[in-house]
Amino acid sequence: MSVLARRVSTLVSGVTVTWLDVASRREVLLRCAKVGLCVGTVLMLINHGDHLMAGEVEGLVLAKILISYFVPFSVSLWSSIQTVLAAQSSILFSR
Repeated sequence: MSVLARRVSTLVSGVTVTWLDVASRREVLLRCAKVGLCVGTVLMLINHGDHLMAGEVEGLVLAKILISYFVPFSVSLWSSIQTVLAAQSSILFSR
């Protein structure tokens, strides 16, 4: 990915938007948290439901459960960042 794709300048407002700007937006973080919670719960039940039913939730299982929530959150965040930057990039290049 080029430097221009990472730091997109919009000609309309003159504001430079970086991936960190997008990642720290409240609406982006809330959407990613919702996705992480929903998808993470499904993954956790599929992958660790047997441990939960047996009451065998210990250190390693707990770490894997947390990762089950973190992965969909991270994928959703990355996708949101790429979508916003690509949309702003297309605005920049359409002029």
